[in-house]
Amino acid sequence: VLETMAIRLEPHLLPSEYGWDTPILHTLDLIVDQSEPPTHRVLTRWFDTTARGVLNTMHKTCPELSRVQLILARKDDQQRQRNTIAAAYFCSCAPWQILRLLLLL
Repeated sequence: VLETMAIRLEPHLLPSEYGWDTPILHTLDLIVDQSEPPTHRVLTRWFDTTARGVLNTMHKTCPELSRVQLILARKDDQQRQRNTIAAAYFCSCAPWQILRLLLLL
């Protein structure tokens, strides 16, 4: 059972689509390659607060998800240095419908 996971921002491989067991996943790192900045379309697909958003969909299979980070990295970096460029934190004490509204602010 995974508590922390790192996946590419694009193309994304969602845990539920590949059989990963993630009911207690707390942290999701979305890796962005420095040489390929994400497009507005990709970011909107992930962080859209409607039912179509990827994070909204993931929250159904990962109810403990509390932090999502955008991590900037390079494919050819032998030291695997990572820089956090953005982070979103979710409070598990409020229903998802309220959290979704707060993300709009």
